[in-house]
Amino acid sequence: MAASTEIDPESSRPTQMAPSTEIDPERASTSAAPSATNPAAVVLAIIAWWRRKELLERSALVLRPLALIFSLFAFIVCASNRHGDWRNFDRYEEYRYLLAISIFAFLYSAFQVSKQAYRFSTGNDLVPKNYSEIVDFAGDQTMKLATERWKMLHGELAPPRTLEPMAMASPVLEHSKDGLFRVEKQGTCIPTTFPSLSEECAGSSCARLLHHEQPILYTEVEVVTSSPMPQASQDLPRAEINEQDEDTHHLVSPSAMASLSGISSRTPLALFFFFCCCCCCCFAATASAQLSSSFYNASCPNALPIIQSAVKAAVAKERRMGASLLRLHFHDCFVQASPGCDGSVLLDDTSGLTGEKTAGPNNNSLRGFDVVDAIKSKLESACKQVVSCADILAVAARDSVVALGGPSWTVQLGRRDSTTASFSSANSDIPRPDFNLTDLISAFSNKGLATTDMVALSGAHTIGQARCTTFRARIYNDTDIDSSLAASLRSSCPSSGDDDSLAPLDASTPTAFDTCYYRNLLSNKGLLHSDQQLHGGGSTDSQVSSYAANSAKFFGDFASAMVKMGSISPLTGSSGEIRTNCRKTN
Repeated sequence: MAASTEIDPESSRPTQMAPSTEIDPERASTSAAPSATNPAAVVLAIIAWWRRKELLERSALVLRPLALIFSLFAFIVCASNRHGDWRNFDRYEEYRYLLAISIFAFLYSAFQVSKQAYRFSTGNDLVPKNYSEIVDFAGDQTMKLATERWKMLHGELAPPRTLEPMAMASPVLEHSKDGLFRVEKQGTCIPTTFPSLSEECAGSSCARLLHHEQPILYTEVEVVTSSPMPQASQDLPRAEINEQDEDTHHLVSPSAMASLSGISSRTPLALFFFFCCCCCCCFAATASAQLSSSFYNASCPNALPIIQSAVKAAVAKERRMGASLLRLHFHDCFVQASPGCDGSVLLDDTSGLTGEKTAGPNNNSLRGFDVVDAIKSKLESACKQVVSCADILAVAARDSVVALGGPSWTVQLGRRDSTTASFSSANSDIPRPDFNLTDLISAFSNKGLATTDMVALSGAHTIGQARCTTFRARIYNDTDIDSSLAASLRSSCPSSGDDDSLAPLDASTPTAFDTCYYRNLLSNKGLLHSDQQLHGGGSTDSQVSSYAANSAKFFGDFASAMVKMGSISPLTGSSGEIRTNCRKTN
């Protein structure tokens, strides 16, 4: 149907009227449902599909933070109402619905990300007691806030009355009795934002006001202000002013509301807020959701049992091997230039690469490479190029401690292998046996580990042995050493030569993971100078005493510190590679 044109007597300019729109009863009855093209509806549908397919649990590293961002986007769209105005009831219902769903989606996604972050940082699972009650409460509060927003804009206690369309005899243009409205009649209705004009509109226009259960679709209505506004129309909501014709105001359909509604001034703020939230979510995802304990559940479900079995066999054959595998993981993570827990310590020297094996702290000292090679070979047979060498070290360290009677913890997985190594960083970053307490605190702090973590991780010296060259200065020069221990060690470690003779770090129980290391420190029986620095009148004395008396406290803190250390700058995603041979790059 062609558009009608009415001449404004004051301006003598034609005013284009919208074509008549016929009401589709089915469409009218479902106008509150989300539009398929509504961006909020689309992203919420994606999240719902992910949840239904359980992808948020299986693909946590990517989809959990992405779902959080999507739900936040839906919330911003609904809160700022980018594609409609809260003052229009037919779209109010849709956006109230979508806003509530976006809150549910955000709560669910935030819970999933928080659970992942908690597991990442502590190694434990976060299980809320009344999660369903929290969600229900959040939903109730969402509806309450939506209602209060309506009251703020309209001063009403409930959504406004809608209009029921009335069939007209002919599609002609008529004026209401006050001459203010020109409404094209066939199947159209007065906009629902005019509840205060019930008397003026119902008498001679195309619709009557009712308490209607279903919202009605918009038609275009033009308000002409060529005559003074009557008192009855003072409650009209303010419409956008056409800059080209200051005498004519337009109330437009929802399809045009995105560009003409009064919320356009709020859009930049909403977009800025959304951008900031996206950045925060991305940083949070990068920091706390990089690794997952279930990383190999689908791609290599037997990975952890294969590693555990190999470690048990190696430790059963030689108890000292447990300490050697634990030390490999420590020396791998502390060389951060490559950049951290990335398997760089396993790389052999080549013509184009000087590895870390020959650096001062590692040369003629690191052991266990053959065990790692054997584990890698078995994993490649089970699932080719899936499990990284860096993850092998992390899991083998945990299994070694358990095999020697120590605590267990949940190992976060998903590290990738570096293609480089740093000889210089291995020399500078790994704490030396002659460090004092200040040096130790600084070295661990540089890796993001607290002093309490440093004292707990030093408890790894309850197993293993050290070379004469690392404790010679202590047994000949230090005064804070038990005299009988010093005399005993001097017999096997002369003041010069024989650098490679060995002595147990914990002479009491050298192959058992326990608290004897700390009890030895209380008696000045620490083998290394750096060991005894933990209990020598400094700030860490009380923690050493606590561990010496409470093995459960030590085990818990050690496990927590191992999780933190294992998370030092891992390579994830597409960074690095998955080596097929841990000794060389692909």
